[in-house]
Amino acid sequence: MSFNDDLIKAVLKEIKRYAKAKFKEKAPELINYINTFLLNNTVDIDRWEQLVKEGKLTNEEFSWLLKSRRDSLELKFLEMGGFYLVNVEQTRNELIELIIKSALSLIL
Repeated sequence: MSFNDDLIKAVLKEIKRYAKAKFKEKAPELINYINTFLLNNTVDIDRWEQLVKEGKLTNEEFSWLLKSRRDSLELKFLEMGGFYLVNVEQTRNELIELIIKSALSLIL
């Protein structure tokens, strides 16, 4: 099993809990979207993970790189409808933090 397989499993476990608590009926759509987001970023996440393991990238730099991808999350939330802009920003940040936390726990 690759790092990304482990990451996707770990993130989806956290996202399922988060989405069910916060979005109820929209949870399956959000979970599918996060899975797609991770799959679409597999190459970069793998490369960054290797750089962290080699000591060529710090945890903070890894976090920053993942956070740089969060703008793509906002579009999906707006498409899902029913979200106020404040909720989009807050949710987007919370999801990225869940992904970072899961990734770093697997790397370290």
